[in-house]
Amino acid sequence: MSTVAAAISRDPAVRREVPAKPVRLRQVIYSEWIKITTLRSTWYVLVFTILGMVGIGAIASAVSAAHWDSMRATSRATFSPVDTSLTGVALAQMIIAVLGVLLTTGEYTTGMVRSSLSAVPRRLPVLWAKLAVSAALSLIVSVVGGLMAFLVGQALLGSHSTTLNESHAMPAILGAAFYLMTITVVASAVGFILRSTAGGIATVLGVLLVVPVIGNVLPASWQHHLMPYLPSNAGNAVYAVHPYNDALSTGGGLIALCIWIVATSTIAAVLLRRRDA
Repeated sequence: MSTVAAAISRDPAVRREVPAKPVRLRQVIYSEWIKITTLRSTWYVLVFTILGMVGIGAIASAVSAAHWDSMRATSRATFSPVDTSLTGVALAQMIIAVLGVLLTTGEYTTGMVRSSLSAVPRRLPVLWAKLAVSAALSLIVSVVGGLMAFLVGQALLGSHSTTLNESHAMPAILGAAFYLMTITVVASAVGFILRSTAGGIATVLGVLLVVPVIGNVLPASWQHHLMPYLPSNAGNAVYAVHPYNDALSTGGGLIALCIWIVATSTIAAVLLRRRDA
């Protein structure tokens, strides 16, 4: 060992260990926000979500206004301008579900998840941060899309329209936003569970679209006990002025959606702790 090296090794200032600062959740959230919002694909999907809500709602409103005179009396009696303008939620749920899966499986596809888990060894903050960021993004975009869909739809409905001051308008818009946020969080959690983009998208869309169809051929007693708790049906109970038959109450729908979030997030957390990256 040289004289210089020996002197350095004996210097307490050089040999002193630098304490590592703990990684805080807010730092992980900020990191995930940067990663997610700097992807062009994220903004493309969010824009398509808004366009889907506004476009489908506009078509439904325009068709309803054009065929009002030929509409059956029973249909007129149950007609809701709010529900009509929010018809696009059915399309938005599929688009936002794809985004939720991509936000988590994208890192598994590229292998970047190893870097994320190395920076945050405890792992679970990465999951909570991704879910929090996906929830915030989808909630903001869904509120904006819902308001735009409502305003455009009411303009096209003309004399059959309503206003935001109507008692059901804002609760329906906010309920739709909460439902779409739920779908995004559940889809993100499923992405962590399956770690496959194709598998995650197929699973979430299967629950949203295929399972309800299968449920309709089940015995009536089974339908009554199972169908209202599916995400799509529970979401409809939350935001629709005239929900589906045998739907849960608004509060029941909110509880069901929260259970979906907790269940999928818990499974994702357990698997993330137990499996290798």
